Amino acid sequence: MPILLLIDTCIWKVLVSKNDYGHYLRQLEHWVENKEVELLIPPQLTKEWEKHREMETNIIKQRINKAEKDIRSLRLLHHQDITVNMEVAETRLIAQIDAIDKLMADGIQLEDNEHAIIRTYKLKVERKPPFAAKLDSDSDAMMLFNSMCYINTLEEKQFFFVSANTNEFSFPENSSQFHPELQEEYPKVVVNYYTSQTKCFAALQAIGLSSLPNSEVEVHISKEVFSINKTAPLLDQLYQYMQVVFHEWSFLPLKFFARQYPFIVKSNTEFIPQPFILFTDNKEVRDLLADITYQNGTHTLANPKWAEGVDSVDKKVGTIATNLAHNLAHFLRYKDDKTERPFFSFNYLKTNTSLAAYLRFDYIDLFGIQEISTDDAYTLLTKAYIMYELGFFKEAVAFLQSAQIKAEHEPRRILQYIANYNLVKSIRFLRTLYWDNTSQESLIKKLRKIDLSEIFSYVKTNENEAILQWIHSSAFYNETLLKIHDTVTRIRKTFYARSTGFNQDFDDLRFAFYQISGFITFNGLFYDQFSEFESVSKAFLEGVLASYGCSSDLSGKLAIFTDDLLLNLVRHCDHENIKHLINRYKITELRYLSAEEGASFVDLFLNFLHKHDAVWSAHDTSKKVDTIHFRDTYYRVFGNFLTITSYLELDAAKLNNIAVALLSFLQCDQRQMGHAVVKLVTHFMERKGGVIAGPLLNNYLHVCVLDKRLNNEVLVHYITEHLSENNWEVTISTTEFELFRATYLDSKYLFANDHYISVISSYFSSIRNENYRQQIRKFVTNTLDSEFNHKLFYYATIHNIIITTNEQHVAFHEAMRIYILKTKDDRLRLSKSHYTNQTIDSYLNFVFKENYDLPQEVIAALVDLGPYYDWLLHLDTFDYVKFDYRWLYNYWTIYYRARYKASTALKRCLLDIIRKQPQSNAQGVFMNIYHSGE
Repeated sequence: MPILLLIDTCIWKVLVSKNDYGHYLRQLEHWVENKEVELLIPPQLTKEWEKHREMETNIIKQRINKAEKDIRSLRLLHHQDITVNMEVAETRLIAQIDAIDKLMADGIQLEDNEHAIIRTYKLKVERKPPFAAKLDSDSDAMMLFNSMCYINTLEEKQFFFVSANTNEFSFPENSSQFHPELQEEYPKVVVNYYTSQTKCFAALQAIGLSSLPNSEVEVHISKEVFSINKTAPLLDQLYQYMQVVFHEWSFLPLKFFARQYPFIVKSNTEFIPQPFILFTDNKEVRDLLADITYQNGTHTLANPKWAEGVDSVDKKVGTIATNLAHNLAHFLRYKDDKTERPFFSFNYLKTNTSLAAYLRFDYIDLFGIQEISTDDAYTLLTKAYIMYELGFFKEAVAFLQSAQIKAEHEPRRILQYIANYNLVKSIRFLRTLYWDNTSQESLIKKLRKIDLSEIFSYVKTNENEAILQWIHSSAFYNETLLKIHDTVTRIRKTFYARSTGFNQDFDDLRFAFYQISGFITFNGLFYDQFSEFESVSKAFLEGVLASYGCSSDLSGKLAIFTDDLLLNLVRHCDHENIKHLINRYKITELRYLSAEEGASFVDLFLNFLHKHDAVWSAHDTSKKVDTIHFRDTYYRVFGNFLTITSYLELDAAKLNNIAVALLSFLQCDQRQMGHAVVKLVTHFMERKGGVIAGPLLNNYLHVCVLDKRLNNEVLVHYITEHLSENNWEVTISTTEFELFRATYLDSKYLFANDHYISVISSYFSSIRNENYRQQIRKFVTNTLDSEFNHKLFYYATIHNIIITTNEQHVAFHEAMRIYILKTKDDRLRLSKSHYTNQTIDSYLNFVFKENYDLPQEVIAALVDLGPYYDWLLHLDTFDYVKFDYRWLYNYWTIYYRARYKASTALKRCLLDIIRKQPQSNAQGVFMNIYHSGE
């Protein structure tokens, strides 16, 4: 099936070269002619091109006129006749305009889709992308949504889209990422988004589209051949091969070293690459590797015959086994064997290196990393990479400059190229630092003079050219990105189809991601982890969770999470995306099997929490040029650990160990903790608080109530709720209650901090000491008598703190009448399509509880607020064409649920949605209302 491609007008203009018939235009013609690509042509694109084609023609003519003037000047300077056929040049350039006309005419002609029109109007009203930056983006929006509507009707729901209009289509924090809000209405449509034709065309070639003859874009990975002594014992041959291949590389994809002797002997052997499998047609290699065993941290040979005539046997066996395991050769297959045998055991995290410490999130000693005179080029590159990852960019560049000199002196050509490659990549990060501007600008100017192409030509050899070209052309990233996106598309399709049978999509995905992350990390490559690599990690995360959510009858799906997989998610992903995708793929819990004692997910999380103080002390005493990057990285890692733990299937002992360490972490995190951390802890407490032991939960309650940084009303609510569910008795000392009373039982603080009211109510509900309860009750009663507050009255009533009076009821309803009428007037200035208000939602909860009849004036005002409140007040007479089942998520109490359950119209509507959209979450909503416990 041809690749579907949408090219924005801004890119079509760029395809019109002003010097010669454009290479990329010729490439595009080649693909269309060979039916490898079909162009999507929405009506807006045709109209836009009509406006611009004349402008491009005029620009070409102006360019030709200027060229003629330049030639006349040359004639004067050289005193000779210079003849050039300008007509031919003009014809050749303008031919590009005709070519684009033909390409557009031959493309798939789309029509304006009603859904696209509605979507465009809605986003324009809400000032969301592509209208966030400017309001006259109707054409851009319709062009995109017409295409997405069309793709949504196809079986293969993906297309490529190239546009330089990043303000309209890109995520603000990452210009190379398609804006997620544009995706919302079309969750199954995969948009492979690129900001330039260069990146897009390279990506298309990376997935197998053909190149023009003599194309400079296509990269062929040639077979490497290393000369080794084939008369030596086989163990020596393997060791010599490892020494040569990994002399300058720490990590290589299997395809770069496993297709050669001694693994492959015969040139006509059919090599079929498979994830994590080392394939060989060499029977002796198979037998030798099969004889390697691992005991007590040492690799040994089961059969001594392989050691005959070999010195330093243990060292050589260990080197071979470690290199293969480290480079993802986890299984061995010989020729036509139908099964592969596992071999070798190796966990890099347990090694005693700075890079392993970084990968273990053990940051303490990393701040003190310094250059040592005996450091070789590889060590310096590793130190540079760690500084780069920690956000100390100036220090990273200093290490790189030393590595560059050392690599040239040693000489180690590959490391010389990588050092220069990283220096070029460093420019954009250096510009974000605040230090001496003179030295900063001087350094940047110096780095801009580095010519990577010249260095590439100098350092390449027959042995390393293929792998260096793989880096130099960025194919290592583009190839993997496309492979991962393609694999995730298949996994997503399998999830929605609830397919059974067998596929190895998850293995393909894991292998592809492990290869690119290993290649970047272990070779110390500076790649843009903050934008482009983020798209790889996001796709990987979605593929992992989609695979886990697939039908249990699908063999080959992800069935259980291992430590290596979880730690990769912690290292590379983002907790908000983790939570979002877990919900999207309807996952309730993550099954987990730990096989790495001492380096498991739980071990590393506990170590991370325990060392919090030491890490920040080391950070403060280091003399590095500080950036906010390390702080952001540190709390992203914390968020990933805690979010995954919130869903992980852990026994009570491990979970309580984490909860103890987490409480200590929160108590000592005096400077860094903000709202995001409290939100993460709240989510953890919501999901896992019921498993935490009572005394520990009791400690959480006191800390979260008395520590102003943690007294979040929702967090306190979940803690008290779990205490109540498990009948844990809250113990409060006199000192603790006095602190509580001084903090909360003072009306001047109470009304200045609205959430205090909720905290007081939750605290009252959880304690059993009648003396303390009476003091709270007296304070609330006196406060309401002296200065009535509708929020305080609501919580005091819901939690049965006070015995209410008729006067208070009247005052409450009047206060809410005034609030609702004022809110209705304010609502006119808001653009939110489905308006909701938590204060009003709480009031209606009280109304439903008390069966209170609202005055018509209040009902009318609520209806004016929007369709949500119209529906909520008129469940059986509402026009359900306007209904969105997601409204049911907005506010959930027993009184709301009772109202929903009594509505026949709502039940009928939900059943209809479930019949039409069986994959939607409406089924879960239906079960919560009609079949969950009271």
